Parts: sequence; structure tokens; C-alpha cells
Amino acid sequence: MPATVRISLLYLFATLFCFSALQSQAQSKREWLYYGDEAYKKGDYASAAKFYLKVLDEGTLDEESTVYPYEVVAYIKPDKEENKPAAATEAPDSTQLDSLMRQQGDTVPPQPDAANPTTGDQPIDAEGGNLVYGKYQYVVHQIADCFRLSYQYKKAEQWYAKAVQNESKRHPFARYNYAMVLMNNEKYPESQAQLEKFIETYDGTDNTIVQLAQKKLFNVAFAESHQKPRPKAEVNLMDTVINGGTSSFGANFYNDEGVIIFASGRKDNVVLDEKNDDPTITSDLYLTDQEGGNWQTPKNMRRPVNTEGNEGAGVISIDRSHFYFTRCDSKGECAIYLSRFLNGKWLLPMKLNENINQQGYSSKYPALSPEEDRLFFASDRPGGYGKMDIWVSPIDEFGNAGEAKNLGSVINTSENEVTPYLHHINNTLYFSSDGHTGLGGLDVFRSYGQDSTWLRPINMGRPFNSGKDDLFFVVDRMEGRTGFMTSDRDSCESCKDNKDLFCYKIYQVQAEPLLITMKGTVFNRNTQEKMPNTLVQITDVKEGIQPIFIITNEEGQYNTTLIEDIQYFSKAQKVKFFADAFSLSTENITKSTEFTHDFYLEPIPPDDIEIPGIEYDYNDTTLRPASKKVLDDLFDFLQLNDDITVEIGSHTDARGSDSYNLKLSQGRANSVVHYLIDKGIPKERLKPHGYGETRLLIQNATTEEEHQKNRRTAFKVTDQQQKVIGETKY
Repeated sequence: MPATVRISLLYLFATLFCFSALQSQAQSKREWLYYGDEAYKKGDYASAAKFYLKVLDEGTLDEESTVYPYEVVAYIKPDKEENKPAAATEAPDSTQLDSLMRQQGDTVPPQPDAANPTTGDQPIDAEGGNLVYGKYQYVVHQIADCFRLSYQYKKAEQWYAKAVQNESKRHPFARYNYAMVLMNNEKYPESQAQLEKFIETYDGTDNTIVQLAQKKLFNVAFAESHQKPRPKAEVNLMDTVINGGTSSFGANFYNDEGVIIFASGRKDNVVLDEKNDDPTITSDLYLTDQEGGNWQTPKNMRRPVNTEGNEGAGVISIDRSHFYFTRCDSKGECAIYLSRFLNGKWLLPMKLNENINQQGYSSKYPALSPEEDRLFFASDRPGGYGKMDIWVSPIDEFGNAGEAKNLGSVINTSENEVTPYLHHINNTLYFSSDGHTGLGGLDVFRSYGQDSTWLRPINMGRPFNSGKDDLFFVVDRMEGRTGFMTSDRDSCESCKDNKDLFCYKIYQVQAEPLLITMKGTVFNRNTQEKMPNTLVQITDVKEGIQPIFIITNEEGQYNTTLIEDIQYFSKAQKVKFFADAFSLSTENITKSTEFTHDFYLEPIPPDDIEIPGIEYDYNDTTLRPASKKVLDDLFDFLQLNDDITVEIGSHTDARGSDSYNLKLSQGRANSVVHYLIDKGIPKERLKPHGYGETRLLIQNATTEEEHQKNRRTAFKVTDQQQKVIGETKY
């Protein structure tokens, strides 16, 4: 064969080979794109990222099968109505953002036909690894979203940085998401810059996301101002004995500080999918005890508590007879179960009634009140304020639950409130939220109060909170010095083999409790004697919490614990004495503080007490302006001494007839009483009495000054109602 022919054939074969290779490469990219989109639709974001990366020839994730333990983060139930827009006052979550994107015209490119992945799409330009117009940008955004939704915030930051380089109405929320992952990575100045630019440049029709971005600016400012950790507080990652497996979370005391119960996704929990033998790691409940300062190898609780499903987030009663825990099915719906301990074994768990587990919605993260008569839990059931809310239900010893009540808008927001824990000290509720102002992700908060009346939640700050998710906070029952929490603050990139896409680990908490106390002694002002059995009442001026009532001991002393971030008003009262008052504030207190204040009570005199400065014009019942200022002070005095009834006595000078002066003085007494009633003193506590000239201070007065002294107004205590605390009167 001539050389020229051989060269031509070789050139033809080479050309056909290159064309075939390019066509094969294009076909592979279309397949990866299709598979990536399918995985994304199913919520398998780790696999989706792997496929999308192959589309761009950017490498792949770990090729081993990615396993998903029980998801401990807030569960978001999709809207049941298709294309339902987000509420104007509700911050959109990732599902809602996707919905808004579709409304803004961010449609997904046409997908290959399932039977023939090579059709239904345009050719791919292999030069530079770019897709045809629009597809490269689409894949970049998908990769960024996948890393964000699988909590790999450092990788998400890298890809969002690429995504926002080319502004597009097809991806209107990319910059907002970029700001959020920057906040998760604790890059607060950079997050602020992106939020401000997003607010400035967003031109969509829905302002919900703009309102949310403006709210997140407050979070950024808060995070920057709370960089300093709380003194004498530590949060330390527990060793691999506790944090073995893909995820460990929800540690709680097994009614003994030396024994804990927690949930973990471990290889021992692996179950096989009968359809394709795809291994899946589920979460089971484990027990471990402490010996010699070291935690022992955890023991699986086994059946009937653990199943092929996901178990986690449990609380046990003080006598270890009742165990409430969360169980989730394959559909992702979670419910709270109760197992009883009998004859050394945990019995088959029963699902709590619909007052707790409402059909079609998730309920999880049970927590018991100190009296164990109320069950706190998180749920996305209707009637809440947003996504996951915290609810409370009365519950008896058999697990029968009464009607559940929402904890209200002070605790719950339009976002997520989860993992409640109620401590008996000051009735403190700990929970996690991404709706209240925080450092990023879910933050731990605390609040004080009762079932339906709670104080404004306080962010626990660093080191308890970080830019990531921080939740499942519990502390010991006695002193509140040690405890546990769950967090993914150690980035996923540091996890072994980069397979732990849910990097929730258990941390041990050690903290010096912030203790605020008030103490003092009550004295008789006249004799300086100490006054036992005296009532000291301490109230929140905003009426957010119930008052504190204390009875002084034999030495007239009192002592109580206060709550931080409160403005207090305190007073001491006793029968036959006027009250004494004191105000203090526990706002902005960052270390343990002791307030000392002594009260001095003045005995109530049996005679009239003149009200100086109450003056009238001659032959008139009208109060002078200066007199009203004096009566304002009397109003405050009567408010403080809310247990007394007084007679308001008015007197005239000796000029005029007796009958006329009696009528005039009665009118003047009435004018004082009417003024005080208009200010808010109950009329039952005021008795006007006109004495005319029957009780002259100066007989035979001759000067106007002497007559003015006779035209006086005074009050006298006629009754005093005793305070009843329990069965004792004070």
C-alpha cells in the first residue's frame, strides 16, 4: 500500500477516534448532569455534587457510598400546595428559595430523556471545559448549593465566589446564600459586604428575601460584637469513644452524671436496602458510663428501643422508669415514643397520642419539666409561627398527653426552634434557634418563665455558639456547671475520609454558672431593730416573670437568686408599717454578682399625717397646680403601700359659718380623692372626709399665714390588709 494511502487512512482513523471521544465525552457530561439533577431533586446533595463536579471535570468526591445518619437539624416540611409563595413575613428556607427562583424564571435547562440520556440537550463545548451558554453557570450554582445543603460551608464558599462573578436573574439568591456561608465560616465583614450588595442589587418582585437579608445584617453585627468567649467557660470535643461513627448527637444524662445516653450513626447500625443492597447507616441510641474519668465503650440499647429506623434525642425520667425519645421513619417523618422499664428491661415503645404526634407532621426532641408533668418538644404542626416550633403538653405517668400549646412568639419565630431542655434552676429553658439573632446557623438560647409566659431569649454567646449549628444543650441538674451539647463547628473537611457530611459531634461543656443574688436585712426605722417574718417582694417591672416572695428569718435577713437581663423592683412590707422599696437591674451583667440592700420600715402612726403643699384659694375647692405635684407623690406612696386604706381629711380656717366650712372642706377632700382615683388608685382605698373648722391647728388665727395652716389636707391609715403567702399572713 502506498505511503500516502496509509497516511490518509491513519488520519481518517485518528479523526474518527477523536470525534468518537468528543462525542463520548459530551454524552458522559450530559449523563452526569442528568444524574446530578435527579440526585438533587431527591435531596441527595452529596451525590449530586459528585455528579456535577464530573460535568465540569473538577474531580469527584469520595467514590465510596455516602451514608446518611438520622438528620438532627431542623426538619423543613415542604409546602403541600405547589408553587405556594413564601409568606411576606416569613423568611424563606432553601425549599422556599428554590420556589422563589422558579417564580423568577430560573428554570432548569431541558433534561435528557430518561430512556436516552444523549438526547434532549445541545452539544457540549469541550474547549476549556465550558458548557453551552447558561449551562456552566447553572452547574456552578448547583455545586455551590449542594455543598451548602450538605453543610460543607468551606467548599460552598469557594463555589459561591465563582457563582456571583456573573450576575444573573436566573440565580437571584446566589449572593444571599454566599453571605450565609460566609457567616457560617465566621467571616463576618465579608458576609456583611455581600448582604449589603445583595440588598442594593436585588430587583426581584418578592421582598421577603430582602427583609431576611436586612435581619441577617443584625446577626452579623451581633456576631462581630460577641467574639469574646464567656469567661470560665469551655466547650471541648469529646474523644472518639463517644464520637465514633458518622455522627453523634443529643447527649443527655441517664439520671446520673456518670452515665449518659446519646444517639449515633455507626457501622453496627447499618441496614441493607432490599432493592439494591445499598448500605445505609441509621442512628441508634447508646449508653456509656464513666470510670476513672474515662468514658467506657458505648453499648447499643438494642431492641425494642432501637430499630431499622432512626432513633435519637431522648430524655429519661428521674426514677429511670420512663424513656421518651424520637423515632423517624423512612419518609423522614418523626414521632415521639415512650418506653417503660420493667424487670430490668425496656418494654416495646408506644407512640404517644395525637396531642403530641399529629398525623402528617413531625414531632421530636422531647424534654421533661422538673416535675415531669409536662413534655416539651419541637414540631412543624399547624398553628405555629414558622417551621419548627417548641410546644408543651401536660402528660401523666402513663404517657397520656393533653392538648399541646405553643410556647408563643417570644420563644418561637418564623424560622426554627428546636432541642428544648428545661432546667429546674429559675425554670430555665434552653433551646436552639436560627430565627433569633445569633452567630450563624442554629444558636443556643436560654429563657426564663412558665408555659405561656417567657422572657426574651438570651443568646448564650461564645464558646457555646459558633458560626455553625449548636444544639442539644444540657447541664447537670444540681449546679449547672457541666453538661453536653452537639455541634458541627469542626468543619466537614476535617472529618475522616471526608465522608461525614453531617459532622455533628458531641462536646462536653464546663462553665462557671452566672449567679446573681440579692440579700439584706429589714430594720425598724425608728428603733433599728431587726424585723423577722417580714415579706420581701421582688418583681420584674416588665411583668415578664412571676414575682419572688421571701420571708425574712429570725434575724430579719433575706436572700434570693435573681435572673439576668431583668429590671427589678423590690419592697418590704409588714402589718403596722409603711413599705420600703429598692430598684436594681441585672442587665449587662457578665460575671457572678451579689447585691446587698437593707430595708427600713417606718411604723404607721395613729394620728393624721399632713400632706404639705396642698393649698386652695380662699373660698374655693379647686386644687392649685402646685398641689397636684404634691398629690403625685402621694399617688406613688399609695402605689407602694398597696395594702392600706386611707382617709383624706380636709380642714378650713375659722372664717365663715360652721355649716359652710363643713361643706367647703368636704368639697376639698372630694377634689383630692377624685384626683387620685383619676391617677389609678381604687376608690375603695380612699375615703374623703370634710372636718370644716372643727380641728383647728391654730385657735384664734389672725394672719393669712395662720389661716393657711388651718386650711390643710391630711391622711390617716384606717385599715391595712394583710398579705397572704401560702397559709401565712404578713
